[in-house]
Amino acid sequence: MVNNALQERQYQNWFKKYRAVDFDLKVTPRSGKPTQYKIKKLIQLNPYYMTREIAETFKISQKIVLVHLKIQRYVSKLDVCLSRVIKEVQLTARMKICDTLMER
Repeated sequence: MVNNALQERQYQNWFKKYRAVDFDLKVTPRSGKPTQYKIKKLIQLNPYYMTREIAETFKISQKIVLVHLKIQRYVSKLDVCLSRVIKEVQLTARMKICDTLMER
């Protein structure tokens, strides 16, 4: 796909404006839906937020919050959102445990 090519959605939006006799092709502000960054920042400030509370804060469905958390590799355990990324310390501890089990 060529970088300068317009997306199909852009054509649809322009056609909708044309039908409404609005010939202004400038981009209008979006509806303000939360981005993954905003949800991630909220979780970093307080990992004890429930997905329901996040959904109410941003006025979106709880399923969308779960999708955003899954994309960012967060998992909810005991009402705490934790990162799924394994840290170096955890990885070395797992390797040591595996080595001791193999020796047995």
